[in-house]
Amino acid sequence: MSSSKEARSPVIHWFRKDLRLADNPALLEATESGRPVAAVYILEDGDSDPWPPGGAGRWQLHHSLASLDNSLIKLGNQLILRRGRPGEILPELARETGATAVHVARLAEPHARELDGEVDDLLKPLGVKLRVFNGNLLFPPCGFKHEVQQEGQCRRITDSVF
Repeated sequence: MSSSKEARSPVIHWFRKDLRLADNPALLEATESGRPVAAVYILEDGDSDPWPPGGAGRWQLHHSLASLDNSLIKLGNQLILRRGRPGEILPELARETGATAVHVARLAEPHARELDGEVDDLLKPLGVKLRVFNGNLLFPPCGFKHEVQQEGQCRRITDSVF
């Protein structure tokens, strides 16, 4: 893809648990690129989310998304709401918008890490780069003194038995 086309193409910012505009490294990088930003939230359906929100959680989510959308509207943007599997929706949205990058905050849950890998694999053939940013965690996974990354998993190194 030519760099001039990439310079004009939108960036998709995928909101997950980080429904905020301030202190959001993934969103900051997207906005500082100077490219249009397509802000999206995807509500995972059925078995695609191992921890779906209950009634109170959905009520909270509804109001949080409405607040986020109002904040984006004040800035001249709007939140795109989709429902389904991110692995299907993000490539579709990239094709619709012509986006060449998707920005998202890293989540530590195994499901989220697997999902990031799946989404990345589906975006690559389209020429779309998934960029995952630290933002929700005090320390990134495997960021503690006695942890190492082995075979895609964080493993604790123990020097002695307690």
